[in-house]
Amino acid sequence: MAQHRGEILGQAQLGVAEATIYAPAASRRATGKLLLCNTTGGAVTVTVYARLDGAAAGAATAIVSGKSIPANDVLEVSGLTLANPDVLSGLAGSAASITATFTGVELNTA
Repeated sequence: MAQHRGEILGQAQLGVAEATIYAPAASRRATGKLLLCNTTGGAVTVTVYARLDGAAAGAATAIVSGKSIPANDVLEVSGLTLANPDVLSGLAGSAASITATFTGVELNTA
């Protein structure tokens, strides 16, 4: 399998509605970690979903649920592996407050 290194594989500023952070392209698998950075002066809650096979966001797919991230702090979620058609997505308690960055290694599975 050919390896395609990419420091940042997906990035999004989370809003109050669920948004995609990273979704592997066809014939791709990625392993990495998610960094959730609170860029505001107050605590903000965040929820993140690992939607295997494109499943719907909900309690069954939540990997972080209502976690409060203190002002100007970072939460790290490591050990994530996603393959097409999986989707990593999330939302925050306040818009324009949490930057979600998925970093890691992406592999070609074809």
